[in-house]
Amino acid sequence: NLIADMDLSETFDLANVAIYLIMIRFSYLIIITQLKVSELERQMIIKSKITIDFIQLANNVLSSYKVYRKSKLALLQALALLKYYSIFSVEDGDGNDLSQGITTNAIIAQLALNIGLNRDPSMYQHLNQSKTKMYLHRKVWWAIVSIDKRFCSLAGVLSNFNSFFMESYCDTQFPNASDHEVDDPIELKLCDILQRSASAEAAFTQLLEMVNKVSNLPELEEVEFQISKLDKLLKKNAFSLGDLIRIPAASDDSNFEFQKEHDDDNSILLICMENFKKLELSLLAKIIKTSLYHALLIHFESKKHEDFDKSRLYLNRLLSTIAEVCDISHNYLSHRYSVFINNTFDFHINRLLQASVEK
Repeated sequence: NLIADMDLSETFDLANVAIYLIMIRFSYLIIITQLKVSELERQMIIKSKITIDFIQLANNVLSSYKVYRKSKLALLQALALLKYYSIFSVEDGDGNDLSQGITTNAIIAQLALNIGLNRDPSMYQHLNQSKTKMYLHRKVWWAIVSIDKRFCSLAGVLSNFNSFFMESYCDTQFPNASDHEVDDPIELKLCDILQRSASAEAAFTQLLEMVNKVSNLPELEEVEFQISKLDKLLKKNAFSLGDLIRIPAASDDSNFEFQKEHDDDNSILLICMENFKKLELSLLAKIIKTSLYHALLIHFESKKHEDFDKSRLYLNRLLSTIAEVCDISHNYLSHRYSVFINNTFDFHINRLLQASVEK
């Protein structure tokens, strides 16, 4: 049935309309960019195109809401969703170099601080009486922080939530769905991933802060220690590629139709979510290492700091890391990861691989 009319009695509703429009376009792109799609989905794509106009309309709706004058959770969610969409949608998003999204990232971070998400909701009388509100407050905060740190790692810029700020001005606890009477397995997995990945994402930030300093420059030993620390954190929290979990009943020549028939099985989706995070964090770690080894190579090749042994060491590390990124990309595009991650995640992983190889 067509929607004949929509009653927006409050301007607050406009943020929710924007969320809805972005989600429709996001969902459509996730389907059309899958490396394999079913015949039913192919027919749906042909008949029902969700164009970029939906994103333009979402932007217009947010403009009507007067984004720069409001501090509402729904607005923050809309902007964060728009930001996340723009990272992965190159043609109408942040562009290949990701530089176009830095300002949006800063606006989202400032809005989160204006709302007070960096303080635990138990501190607020209007929130601590509702388990649902406290859960949402915590989940949105840590999701915003995670998106910011991952985007900045990919773009090679400083995070809006730097190490000093997170240590000194943030006491928001991690969301725990079971504590707030939420028993949905997907929610439980999201909360688990947010908490377990936080230390590795914080290590990304620390490395970027270290190499972007213009005073009190770090010693080489400090940089090496931080790289080693990052690798240990990934292994400690089971986010290395060696920790990938095989999808039950999947084989190297896994039947696509079999997987489609079991799309409603949460157990498979939960495994794919876990494996996607492992692949994402592993690639981000290699991207940061690539930039770092390249910078060190240039440093030790310069006339002022010329050191043949160190330049050869970091050249070898740089080439090895680049080879690892290319191997991962090749293996994924050749469906060798299909026993670990189904094609629901192609839209995200394709973009991540593209940015990794270009980096």
